[in-house]
Amino acid sequence: MKRLFVVVAMLYLIGMSAASAAPYNDGHGHEWRQVAETYYASWADVATVCPRDGLTPCNGSVPAAFGKTYDLTDWIWATDSQSRTLFSYYTPDFLTSDTLSGSTYLQPARNVFNGFSATNSQVCAGGCPVGSYRLFLTGWTSTINATTSLPVSGYVEANNSTIQNGIFTIAGKTDGHSYDTGVFLWRATGQSTGQVHAYYDTGSVANLAGGTAIANVLVNDWNNGVRATTANVLLSTVSSTRLGLTLDPATGAVYADTTVGAGTHDLVYQICSTTNTSCDTATARVTVPNITGIQANADGGTVSTVGGVVVANVLANDMYNYGSATTANTTLTKLSWWVGLDLNEATGEITAAPGMTPGNYYTVEYRICDKLLANNCSRNTVYVTVTNPNIVIQANADIGTVTTSGGVVIANVLANDLYGTVAATTANVSLQTVQVPPGLTLDPLTGAVNIAAGTTRGSYPLSYRICDKLNAANCASAVATATVRANVIDAVNDSGSVKRSTGGVAIANVLANDTLEVAPATTAKVTLSVGGSIPRGFTFSATTGKVSVVSGASTGTYTVNYKICEKAAPTNCDQASAVVKVVR
Repeated sequence: MKRLFVVVAMLYLIGMSAASAAPYNDGHGHEWRQVAETYYASWADVATVCPRDGLTPCNGSVPAAFGKTYDLTDWIWATDSQSRTLFSYYTPDFLTSDTLSGSTYLQPARNVFNGFSATNSQVCAGGCPVGSYRLFLTGWTSTINATTSLPVSGYVEANNSTIQNGIFTIAGKTDGHSYDTGVFLWRATGQSTGQVHAYYDTGSVANLAGGTAIANVLVNDWNNGVRATTANVLLSTVSSTRLGLTLDPATGAVYADTTVGAGTHDLVYQICSTTNTSCDTATARVTVPNITGIQANADGGTVSTVGGVVVANVLANDMYNYGSATTANTTLTKLSWWVGLDLNEATGEITAAPGMTPGNYYTVEYRICDKLLANNCSRNTVYVTVTNPNIVIQANADIGTVTTSGGVVIANVLANDLYGTVAATTANVSLQTVQVPPGLTLDPLTGAVNIAAGTTRGSYPLSYRICDKLNAANCASAVATATVRANVIDAVNDSGSVKRSTGGVAIANVLANDTLEVAPATTAKVTLSVGGSIPRGFTFSATTGKVSVVSGASTGTYTVNYKICEKAAPTNCDQASAVVKVVR
């Protein structure tokens, strides 16, 4: 009886463990599902969801042993002829015979089990040569024997436990339901056809909080006989039954957010070859169980050696069903804690006893569980720092001015702040922004306040906070006021002369003596335009600033008015005159 128990146990393990084996690519354009993965499925049940033509994909699931089901969607149920062709890849003799047996076929049969897991096996359990074995592969085809009206199965055996023997058989079985029989199922890989094939995917998330349901829909898809990847196919969404059910085309991942809700939801996607026009679609089916999302998040707090409240309520940042966790909807349990720390399970408050040694290594671990479903839980840790009594921190107001060109308006807001009796620096305090107007930035590493170029003129208050690095709860705040003014623009009068007889350039560039914030005004920084009318015979170039006079112009003194405006601030302008004399 003991030996029988060992053999039976081995049969059971082989049949059930094969579910994790990868499909088998036969190298001839077909990928075969592991026969052992459909162990115990009956012929009649399979026929209810799988067409028997060897061409049309299955659609649905069938019952299996031990309360399991097998989803056969998108697989094609092989006919006896297709299964015979599969066996012929191992021994061509099978194309002319329904049964092969003998030592000649032992190695071909052994080769079958290099790709297919056995549906059951017998190994040496005493009284036999060490290393002896019998491996069996039995699977239903979609064919009914025309003479016997029995379902046809394919069978392979490799046996060296008694005699050297390999067996290949295609034959009707007396029963359409057997504990050691699976199903021969295949799907196309597109080998040597240039075609892509997308296949059905399934996945799930843990609860209503959502997450990644399918890591990559491409793992079972094919492109011309090789696995589809984002390098050889273009991936896109065709449709989704929920807006929150989305596909990442860069990774193939399918995500469900908190809006998807409980149930089974479908996302249809498409893959297209990157080298030709072949495309195919498939469905990714995601199951969201009706379990509330519950999440305990880490907390932190600082307390001095005087002791007191460290965290007012550990539940304050925890989540329950996309809202706040409270003692009304969750049960709070203290799991582990340092001596001197305590968690009030009724209120969520963490307290520290007086006299704890300064340090940042104290923890309290806790768990929250759904009051409606006690095994729906989450746990996390509260990290506690104990410091010496607070050092007085003082943050003082700062002011600075910069032009609309932007730049550093305050070099370091910490320059006039204090940490106790010494200067506050980034070594003893952390610098944080509280409220920052658009266009301004505060560098927490240097304390510098910067203003972006083009920020309009005005006064901008930036609020910041400094906190003791040894006690993050010990903080002080201040306001740094930044003023943005216009660049000083100055157009200076120009003068020049030409002879009436020759004419020519009277002034080479009216901008030559103009300035923008002390620097020379150039057409790269300012726009140049004429103001009013230009005297007869005069020309004014807005691109070069040149004033020219034609020959024969009347003698006299003439004025050309012009205006310059800052390009970065078009309303910032100034005017000047160019006075030209035409002489004999």
